[in-house]
Amino acid sequence: MSRVAIAPAPSYEYSAVYEAVQKCFSLLKPDLQPPQGRVLLKPNMISPKPPEAGACTHPAVLKAAADFVKKEYGCTDIRAGDSPGGVVGNIQRFWDTLGYSEAAEEGSFSLVSFETGEMEQRTVTIGTRKKEIRIAREVLEADYVINLPKLKTHSFTLYTGALKNIYGIIPGLLKAGYHTEFRHPFAFASFIAAINSIFRPDIHIMDAVTCMEGEGPSAGKTRKIGYILASSDPAALDATAARIIGVDPETIPTIRYAGELGIGCTDTQAVEYPGIHPDDIQTEPFALPSSTRIYTRIPPFIYRMLYSLFRTRPRMNSNCIVCGKCTRVCPVQAISQEEGSMKVDYSRCISCFCCSEMCEYDGIDLNASWLARKLLPGGKERRQ
Repeated sequence: MSRVAIAPAPSYEYSAVYEAVQKCFSLLKPDLQPPQGRVLLKPNMISPKPPEAGACTHPAVLKAAADFVKKEYGCTDIRAGDSPGGVVGNIQRFWDTLGYSEAAEEGSFSLVSFETGEMEQRTVTIGTRKKEIRIAREVLEADYVINLPKLKTHSFTLYTGALKNIYGIIPGLLKAGYHTEFRHPFAFASFIAAINSIFRPDIHIMDAVTCMEGEGPSAGKTRKIGYILASSDPAALDATAARIIGVDPETIPTIRYAGELGIGCTDTQAVEYPGIHPDDIQTEPFALPSSTRIYTRIPPFIYRMLYSLFRTRPRMNSNCIVCGKCTRVCPVQAISQEEGSMKVDYSRCISCFCCSEMCEYDGIDLNASWLARKLLPGGKERRQ
C-alpha cells in the first residue's frame, strides 16, 4: 500500500523544516543507500526569484533534506541540481537568487549544473509510440535521488508537484523543444508520466509550507499551508496534495496518466497516512489558472475536441522590460521584439506558456478565450 507522510512546518525556520523532514522519514522509514553512495537532491528551480516569491523549492527545505541524510545516514557525497527551462549559461544567478548558494555554503551539499554535464539517451513509451529523450548523466549516476517538488498550480498542466518536477532532469532548452511535439496539455501530461515510468526517485519530499495558487507555476499568488509531505509514490503524493488544495486528482492529467501507467496510487482513499490525514488540513480551495479551469468542468474527450475554442493566449503587460528572454525560450519562435516591445504571433503560438513560466518579472498575462470567459466566470485574470 502506498503511504504518504504529512508533518507540520508552520514556517521556513530551519529547525521547523528539519523537524518536519525528520518526522516524514521516521514515518516512512525508507531504505537509504550506504554512506559511500551519492545522493542527489532535485529541487524545483523554475525561475530566478527570491524564496519569498514561492515559485521554487525553499532553500530551507533543500538544506534540511541534505543535513538530515548526512546526520542520520552518514551520507557524505550529497549534490543538488535542476535544469531551469530558461537558464542559458548562468546557473549561478539562479543559485544565488534562490538562496541555494548560501544554503550550500552552510549545509552538507554541493550544487551541480545539469547544463554543463554530459547526457545519456533513454527510451520512453507514450501510448504505442517510443521516443528517445536525453537525461542529465548527473541524475542517472546518483545512487539515491530525493525529489524536492513545490506544491503549485500550473497554467499548462493545472498542477505541478512530484511528477511534473521530474521534467527538470532533461537539460536546458531541450524541454522547450518537447512542447512543440506535445502541444496539447493532455499529450504533454502523458509525456511527463512516461518519463516518470523510466525514472523513479527513491523518495519525494514536497515543500507545501508556502505554496502557489492562480497563475502558477511562477507568477501566481502565494498561499501558506504549513506542511511538508513525503512519499516514495509520486502519484499518491500528488493526489494527496491535490486533495488538500481542493482539486479532484482525476482532473489533473499528469496524475491520471501516472495512474494508468501503474506508476503509483491515485486513489487517496487507498493511501495510508501514518501521520496527519489530509482531511485534517483545513484550507480554502486554491484558485486555479485561468487557462485550466475548463479541465475540471468537462470530460477530457470533449476538451480535446474543443481545445482550440478554449485556448488561453499570452499577452505582455506593463511589467515587461523587453529583456527578450521569452523569445529565447519560445519553442516555436512566436515572440519577437518590434518597436521597443515584445509581440506574440498567435498564428504560431501553441499556448504552452513557456514564456510566462520563465518570465521573472511577471510581465506576461494569460488571457482566456471568449468562450472560456463566457462559460467560466472569472476566466480572464490579470496578475497582480
